[in-house]
Amino acid sequence: LSKGLLKCFHCSHSQLFKVSQNSRCYWVLKDLNSSKKGTPLPIGFGLIGYSISKKNIFSFVQPERSVLFRKESDRPVPNIHLHSILVCPILDENGEVKFAIVLYNKNNSESFSEEDRNCLEILSSHFHQIISSVINTNDLSDEIKSSNSSIDDLSNLVNFVSFVPSLDSITDISLNI
Repeated sequence: LSKGLLKCFHCSHSQLFKVSQNSRCYWVLKDLNSSKKGTPLPIGFGLIGYSISKKNIFSFVQPERSVLFRKESDRPVPNIHLHSILVCPILDENGEVKFAIVLYNKNNSESFSEEDRNCLEILSSHFHQIISSVINTNDLSDEIKSSNSSIDDLSNLVNFVSFVPSLDSITDISLNI
């Protein structure tokens, strides 16, 4: 997802943030294949949190000069100079913000264009289903791995019991253990 966004929008960095309306916070998703999450930040904190709280796409030129800018949330990597940020909340079917996509530093330009904004807004209307599917698939994959382990354990138990000549032998074995 990140490589595609960088190529499509000609920018230096992109990040995906997960939003929890229940705990009123958001955090960077380091990897869609991992349940690890970054440091939770309150909705409304920084430029990204502001965009999430307003449920609206925002483009910022020279974002570090904004009173809303917070390096903890708005800088993708330490010590990088930011000349532009495009933040787009991703809403679910009920209009709740579930994720946010952030693009940083438009290549060969000081800012993201209106066309960039419109394109990201259109794409974001489909991102919720895609991102949720990837996360659910990863969760299912983890469940399958766990189930396979349980099935292997059960298979080993069945193999063990099949070699025992009678139920009395099992009782004798359990008493010796």
